[in-house]
Amino acid sequence: MVLNVVFASSTLIYLAIFLYKFNHLSADWGNAILWTMCIGCLLFVIPRAAGGPAGQHFINEITGVPNIAILLMSTVHNAASAAFVSLALFWRYPTQTAWPRVRWIIAACALNVAILVTLFAMLDVPEERVSQNFASYYIPKQPLLFVFYLFYSIPTLAGFVMLSIWCLAWARTEDYANLPRLRRALSLYGWAGIFMCVFQAGQLGIFIAMKISAYSLENVMQTFIIVAGQLSVPMLAVALLVPWWGPRWEFFRDWTKRWHAFLALRSLHRALHPVGPASVIVAQDKKLNPHHRVRRMVIELNDWSQALAPLFNSTTQEQAESHGRKAGLTGTKLAALVQAVQLHTAKLAWQQGTRPPGSGMEYQHDEEPRDGTGIDEEISWWIQVARAYKDHCRVS
Repeated sequence: MVLNVVFASSTLIYLAIFLYKFNHLSADWGNAILWTMCIGCLLFVIPRAAGGPAGQHFINEITGVPNIAILLMSTVHNAASAAFVSLALFWRYPTQTAWPRVRWIIAACALNVAILVTLFAMLDVPEERVSQNFASYYIPKQPLLFVFYLFYSIPTLAGFVMLSIWCLAWARTEDYANLPRLRRALSLYGWAGIFMCVFQAGQLGIFIAMKISAYSLENVMQTFIIVAGQLSVPMLAVALLVPWWGPRWEFFRDWTKRWHAFLALRSLHRALHPVGPASVIVAQDKKLNPHHRVRRMVIELNDWSQALAPLFNSTTQEQAESHGRKAGLTGTKLAALVQAVQLHTAKLAWQQGTRPPGSGMEYQHDEEPRDGTGIDEEISWWIQVARAYKDHCRVS
């Protein structure tokens, strides 16, 4: 029951991805990358649909050939490995350059499938067994079955090893420096390939153990398929859907980054709010828009800083610089600390209605002056000031 649910879930995931990719293919029939991707997705759907005990029994029954589902899953897995290696080549090279290599992969896959079919035809496996106990039951009785599994596992493992190495290496090249989504997809394919390698290597190890061991490893095989067999499913699904979630991820990342900035600026904004509460403006329909809220915060902090600037004084500056240097601060961090202390001291003086000696100066740090045209630079600056204010000043 558990295996049926696991394989059915994987089938639905890959089927949804296949339909999504096929929809794109229908608008661009000449795209080799989309063709290869659709074929690869379909080749992952078939063994998942046929992999559960119920699916295997159904295939064996309608064909009338005992255990033919084992051959189907083995050959399709082998072909899926070849399809995704071909996909990696189409990604990396122009179609005209990739095709000669892809033809060799197709030829090698076809030869291996022919060998698997021949070996299976030579086996004597009349009693139906699902894949989870097929190997443990028949390998001790049919030495040729171990050879069959070697021809299944080793080429499939080699294909996924190549996929992992290529994708992870290409994702780091300068060629894709301006293509972040492609780099992200390549990295995800590389890691998905690693999980597939782990599964194939572990499965091959179990086959070898079955060959040399006197004990049945049926339970080990079943647990391994449930746990390790599904590790690559979410990773590969995420990789295949990069074109869909890539732009949305960038929007979500910017959205969360702005909320993080909002939270970082909130304590300083509240502390300086009494200086000019009338300048705080939040559009009615943008209360949950972090871009608007942070932009308004920066504007208001700049306004309040300008209002307090006449109360900045040289004594506070010198003390803050001395304290910052003792703490090991330099550059912008030191400037942010001085600005925070000046704001805090000036705010207290403003509240008390006093004017400290040496007032009327505004601290200028040694970095390049901010021209106010880059909102990201302004946000970064005020976040540093807010952190310095929180760490070194009494927030009130």
